[in-house]
Amino acid sequence: MANDAWYTESGPDNDVVLSTRVRFARDLANFPFPVKFKDDDAQRVRTLVFDSFSHFSDPDCYQAVLTSDLDEMGRQILCERGVLERSTPISDGTGIVIKTDGTISCLVNDNDHVRISSFVAGFDGKKAFELCKAVDDEMQNSVQFAASYDWGFLTSSLNDCGSGMKVSCRVHLPTLSFSEKNRGAF
Repeated sequence: MANDAWYTESGPDNDVVLSTRVRFARDLANFPFPVKFKDDDAQRVRTLVFDSFSHFSDPDCYQAVLTSDLDEMGRQILCERGVLERSTPISDGTGIVIKTDGTISCLVNDNDHVRISSFVAGFDGKKAFELCKAVDDEMQNSVQFAASYDWGFLTSSLNDCGSGMKVSCRVHLPTLSFSEKNRGAF
């Protein structure tokens, strides 16, 4: 079962919360933000990030893909799973690293150099955070992220500076509505 996709599992409160995602935004030190890339900056950042996964304790569990190599169906599947957004550019410098079980994805050169996301079934923010943090820690063994003692991690958006973390849940609203009606909340 270790190779099963995360979304085939059941998690806490999964009758209402379908999944929990934690996302870390990170940018590499000594590179401009993606909107200010020149020449081969995008390819160099992508190469450094892709290479960092080869230094992980379990490198064979990750697959790197260029977004330009995705067909429309592959792109749609990754959008539905929350790995990509429709607005993610299709360019030679943009890529994705995905763990084979789908619990981790790392989007490279979208709004920031790196967007590490972890996905778990149900309402389990702690587990999602731990997965994301483990990837962040391993990446920092081979790449240096831009950070400040005063402001934390530096990102292309002021909303993401500091921890760079965003937590979200995918909720099944009809179930929520039905369960509230049965409790007399309406």
